Amino acid sequence: MKNIPGRILSLLFAGVIFISLSAERTTDVVNAHTVLDGLFKSLASVKTLTYQLAYAERKDDGKMRKDTSQIKYQKSPFRVYMKMAEGAEILWGPDMNDGEALVHPAAFPYINLNLDPYGNTMRKNQHHGIEASGFEYFGGVLQNGVKKVADFDNQVLYLGDIAFNGYSCYNISVINPDFRYVPYVAQKGENLIAIARKFSVDEYMVQLHNHLGSFNDVKEGQTVYIPSNYGKILSLYIEKTNMVPVLIRVEDEKGLFEEYRFLHLKVNPDIPAEEFTKSYKGYHF
Repeated sequence: MKNIPGRILSLLFAGVIFISLSAERTTDVVNAHTVLDGLFKSLASVKTLTYQLAYAERKDDGKMRKDTSQIKYQKSPFRVYMKMAEGAEILWGPDMNDGEALVHPAAFPYINLNLDPYGNTMRKNQHHGIEASGFEYFGGVLQNGVKKVADFDNQVLYLGDIAFNGYSCYNISVINPDFRYVPYVAQKGENLIAIARKFSVDEYMVQLHNHLGSFNDVKEGQTVYIPSNYGKILSLYIEKTNMVPVLIRVEDEKGLFEEYRFLHLKVNPDIPAEEFTKSYKGYHF
């Protein structure tokens, strides 16, 4: 009988440990909700990035355009330096160079060009502009896209873990079975970019579906058809350590629309301010 109090204490202690471990297991449950919550929190904390972007984008002729670029990104003040595979360099910040992108084409006429980042020269057959670099634009699109799904548990799926380019990743798929194009009447002053951003959809998809020559080829009162969501299927590989995407793949009713692979990704590295100036050593502006 003398050992009964000790036994009771032991049982109580074991119960506390069991409850504690159970609570810990509950918080460690991995599903689409917890993965996306972690993703959005991580994206909000991204201040700088360096990465190689390997991408494939469907053009207006139905063929896929593939290319790579090296990117340095800073969230605030917004800065992007980009070097394309063929050697062209781009430097841009909304408050720099009167808002125009500084471009060294690495080809004839071998002089620096000042180009409208939203204009036809820079945006022709380009799904996204330089202002969509980093993850802020994508994060906003994804958050709004997830809000549009009618049945989260059956449309936003955690498909397990996957190894990708040396990263251990969560595999997430957002499925929109009712993906379609809906009519919208353009308002005064709107172009396709403004319309697409209003509904968190891809401006190039809008341009392509409506057979328009440019993002500005729309007038007030004109009816255009916009996708009901960003894509019919959106696939994400989310790297576990930093909780950021290393692959984004979008499909529409015809199949692959765009795919982006983030290689050699560094999150929040120290990037000196001079690396976002045209005089930085190694640049050719």
